[in-house]
Amino acid sequence: MKKINNLFSVSVSKFKGFFGRYTALCCLITAFLLEIYIESFARLSVIDCFIFMFKRPVVFLMNVLIIAVLLFLCLFVKKSFALYATFSIVWIAIGTTNGIVLLNRPFPFTLSDFLILPSVIGIITVYLKVWQIIIIALAIVAAIVGLVFLWKKCDKRPLSLKRDIPKFISAAVLLATLIPVSFLSGWISKDYSDMKTAFNNYGFPYSFSTTVFLRGVQKPTGYDKPDIDDLLEQLKTKRSENEKEEIHPNIIYVQLESFFDVNYLKDVTFSENPCPNFTALKKDYPSGFLSVPHIGGGTANTEFEVLTGMNIEHFSAGEYPYIISLENTFCESIASVLKTRGYSTSAMHNNTGTFYSRHLVYPNLSFDKFIPIEFMYNVEVTSVGWAKDKIMLPEIDQCLTSTPGRDFVFTVSVQPHGVYPNYPTGGSLSVEGVEDEELHNMYSYYINQIYETDAFIGELVSKYSESEEPTVIVFYGDHLPDLQLTEDDLSKGNLYQTEYVIWSNFELSSDKDSPDLEAYQLSAYLLKLLGIDDGLAFGIHNYFSDKNNYDYLMNLAEYDALFGERYYYSTRPDYRSSDMIFGNSEISVYRAEISDSKLKVTGKGFNRYSVVYVNNKKYDTVYISETELWIENFKERADKIYYVSVNQESEHGYAFYTSNNVTADSSP
Repeated sequence: MKKINNLFSVSVSKFKGFFGRYTALCCLITAFLLEIYIESFARLSVIDCFIFMFKRPVVFLMNVLIIAVLLFLCLFVKKSFALYATFSIVWIAIGTTNGIVLLNRPFPFTLSDFLILPSVIGIITVYLKVWQIIIIALAIVAAIVGLVFLWKKCDKRPLSLKRDIPKFISAAVLLATLIPVSFLSGWISKDYSDMKTAFNNYGFPYSFSTTVFLRGVQKPTGYDKPDIDDLLEQLKTKRSENEKEEIHPNIIYVQLESFFDVNYLKDVTFSENPCPNFTALKKDYPSGFLSVPHIGGGTANTEFEVLTGMNIEHFSAGEYPYIISLENTFCESIASVLKTRGYSTSAMHNNTGTFYSRHLVYPNLSFDKFIPIEFMYNVEVTSVGWAKDKIMLPEIDQCLTSTPGRDFVFTVSVQPHGVYPNYPTGGSLSVEGVEDEELHNMYSYYINQIYETDAFIGELVSKYSESEEPTVIVFYGDHLPDLQLTEDDLSKGNLYQTEYVIWSNFELSSDKDSPDLEAYQLSAYLLKLLGIDDGLAFGIHNYFSDKNNYDYLMNLAEYDALFGERYYYSTRPDYRSSDMIFGNSEISVYRAEISDSKLKVTGKGFNRYSVVYVNNKKYDTVYISETELWIENFKERADKIYYVSVNQESEHGYAFYTSNNVTADSSP
């Protein structure tokens, strides 16, 4: 062991000496090796990395230089080795993270994943095992401790700016030359519609960097107030020429997680149709294919397109507008359009309310109420922990029956969500034609989940078929599941197409062969069927989708709404963010009683997300029933007054709601 330690010490010493003399050369060699490491993880294959290097040598070199230019910054600090090691570890960490992400979803790691990290902490155990989380945490701690030690102990290197500045400039100029050359040659482009393919074609360092430095919707050429005024005038003219009587039914949107008609799978059969209700609805009601932004994930971006009518492709690669824009910015949506018609607007999701910051976003999309899982009762879960979709049936009904007027209810399901278990999980349906055992188990789990989700669809339609109030329900899938699908596996559609169905309990449209749509066109199409001619993006879809400047007009409207001067909103004084409330049921505390070292809280509206606070201090809470909570082993002091309240909290501690306070009573 002593010999090994001595050998290691000598090797480190020699490398540091070599690094001190040939710093720039070490940075170049390290950048080359890091690029091989990163691209191997990006493809989950070393061989594919070398294929990329030889098929796209210029792009490969461009990515090496991106890493190298960053490493070259160590030339300008005295503790150059410490900075070099820091940047190297950061690139290793990003590349490794990308590989882990790709094992769990079919599109790569971007800056936006850092931004949504706080909202996914509560579900991270669905994707990673506890021991994996522990190893990752230990690796992060070890890297931080190691770097802190290195920065403290690292020797200082004498600076030689006359020697090093030309090296840095040469690398930067070469990089600045290769990027436009690659664009002009078609080796890279701005097209990230298929993110995984684009990242593989353009290289991970370059693609990841675009998600850091290019944000939001780029300003269109000639953007100014007259452009918006001219667009609004054109829409006003079109609308005056196409006036129709408006229909105001109750409207329910059901965004179906990872849902698609599995009968389109080639050479795969099932013991019975896993989605009989959805299949039947497609035959009798307006339906078609729906092009969505992602496969295997990105639920919030499909949701964003459907609600706002905006095209996610106009945003930078890998972005989530919910995170970068809508947490603090009002945006027109179908909810805001319907709200001006007197609709009450509700959203619900049988998952945590903080996911994709929906608790902050929904008020800016004009929702009056949000019912996340923290406000649902008697929740059943799948074998991997996702809530079953049928839990939303009573919540939808309560939204519609608790208001005197019409309602718009937007629901997001979660039951068929991945990751799909590669071990047997049972179920009433079986699948044939999938030879690989692990993939067969994944398919088996998936079809049994969509079978139950389809039953939820059937129950929803059955319930409102008999309703006296006119009702429209829009069903659509948010993306295809991550089941290692390829285009060749599908007999209809493609990997970026789900389907929609518009059901109604009255004659809404005689057109049973409705058009295939982009997700951002779906709400515009529904509003057109209802004769509701309003909204900037929705108007552009309905009147200019066949015009040459359609894409430009959309770009113009999106930039103005979220990143520009918001000229359009100055014409809409009726638009504002909502004072959104949470849940359908009131949560109140009636009494708190201390007896036998136990604090018993009595009230209403409690569930497993209810947490008792005493004098603003959080206590471990035992859920007994919807009317009773306990704190066990509560140590009472006779001379102290205890003020008791109940919070509804997410699993990572975000408080959506705080009840009234009561004073605890003591029992003899």
